[in-house]
Amino acid sequence: MFGAGLVLFSHEDNYWLALLFVTIAGFGMMSQITVSNTLIQTTVDQNMRGRVISFYAMAFFGMQPPGGLLVGSISKWVGTTNTMLGEGVAALLIGLLHWRYLHREKLKLKKKQVLVQPVVPAA
Repeated sequence: MFGAGLVLFSHEDNYWLALLFVTIAGFGMMSQITVSNTLIQTTVDQNMRGRVISFYAMAFFGMQPPGGLLVGSISKWVGTTNTMLGEGVAALLIGLLHWRYLHREKLKLKKKQVLVQPVVPAA
């Protein structure tokens, strides 16, 4: 949703549609943050949870300043609308790659469950 919202917002001239598209992008961004945090807290071992959350926070908050400098530099060369379009396309591509990875892992898990099921002899 975040990537799609950015792509739609990037070249929109109508104010009301731009508000709608930036709302979609904001909802997508907040959903991603919430889901990431929830997944980390529910899947990580209790003894390691604090360490993993610390690395997550360091990566998330620590990369914002260099990311801002990078986006500012790129927008100086290609313009702000094209930069936002590129960010949206990048977000969509990363999301599709991640979805493909998760789908492949799900298939591996199903195959493993089929191979591990015990064979019950006929009575």
